Amino acid sequence: EVLPPAVAILNPKQPDCNYPYKELCGCGVGFKLMTALTEKLNLPQEFLFENLDLLATAIAADIVPMTGENRVFVRLGLEKVNKNPSLGLAMLKQKASFDGVMNVRGLVFVFAPRINAAGRIYHAKAAVELLIAEDQEYARTLADKIDVYNQERRVLDKEITESALEIIRKSDFLINKKTTVLADSNWHKGVVGIVASRCIEQYHRPTIIFKETDGYLTGSARSVGNFDVLKAIEKCDYLLDKYGGHKFAAGLSLPEANFDAFCTEFEKQVAITIDPLDLQETISIEQELDPNRINFNFYHLISRLEPFGPQNMQPIFMTKNITLKSLPILLKKEHLKFSIDNKQGLIDCIGFGMKDEFAEIDYTKEIDIAYTIEINEYMSTKKLQLMLKAVRQSESHS
Repeated sequence: EVLPPAVAILNPKQPDCNYPYKELCGCGVGFKLMTALTEKLNLPQEFLFENLDLLATAIAADIVPMTGENRVFVRLGLEKVNKNPSLGLAMLKQKASFDGVMNVRGLVFVFAPRINAAGRIYHAKAAVELLIAEDQEYARTLADKIDVYNQERRVLDKEITESALEIIRKSDFLINKKTTVLADSNWHKGVVGIVASRCIEQYHRPTIIFKETDGYLTGSARSVGNFDVLKAIEKCDYLLDKYGGHKFAAGLSLPEANFDAFCTEFEKQVAITIDPLDLQETISIEQELDPNRINFNFYHLISRLEPFGPQNMQPIFMTKNITLKSLPILLKKEHLKFSIDNKQGLIDCIGFGMKDEFAEIDYTKEIDIAYTIEINEYMSTKKLQLMLKAVRQSESHS
């Protein structure tokens, strides 16, 4: 309500701000400030554009809409990542054994978790030093350290997710709510946002996971469908110390004494405002596709719509009544894999975390699949592959 007495407040979403694009992430706002300063002070701008790969990583990791200026920055940043990445990002690519063409998915799943892991597990200083490093050996040492942090983060992520899901499973009261709000003093503050996302995979509803420390709760919220979780949190602001974020993800903190009241009020606000469809895990299909149309020309046509992200999502296609020539396999006990046939030959289909679909469907009968089309590059060989979003028994066999 009352803004501090600052020289300037840079926030395109504040009332009366006439800046035309409202969806910049914090790093994007910082980039625009530096751009304006270089113009005002008549300084060269080359160094700004040399760091567009860092800006693109921030935009992708922050899950802001892939529209307007964000699209431009990410498109140019990806060119930089693939042609001449910053030393720190080059070291992270090397550490992740990533040698393909980087896209938004790569920024989100290769760079972001590793950069975030430093701050989540110990201190963000290591990540900052890596991103501004100019000495190759020093950068490699930092990348090694950050990779260790990321491995620790994965262990914590798995343990806390299992703990949170167990709490929900044991409570009929929690299972039947329209929200998930959990807190524990033993959980690590750095992974609560990841755990919230994992809980949504099992229970598709707005979720907040808190870490309790000395009578104080700090948490991360994640949304579902098109629901604005930040607006729901704003309705509870009288119980909170601080909060911020955007439509799909937010952070907040409050005294532990307010926790029960917050759970009640948040549930109430979500229940009266959420579209019931947002509580259903749905997939938006672009169109049904004949598998014989899946080829490199079609893939390159679709890829011209990149970069993909919120409000410009990668198109999902559907193919019905597929007969597999061989039964699927389960990779690492959790990832579904099988192949389908078209005029080009066999195309691999990969479903990450789809172990349930592996067990529940009769693959000797016809199936329907929903998927995105990707390129898998290995040892300089490029192959098309389908990233599965859902598998079901065809209607004639259901």
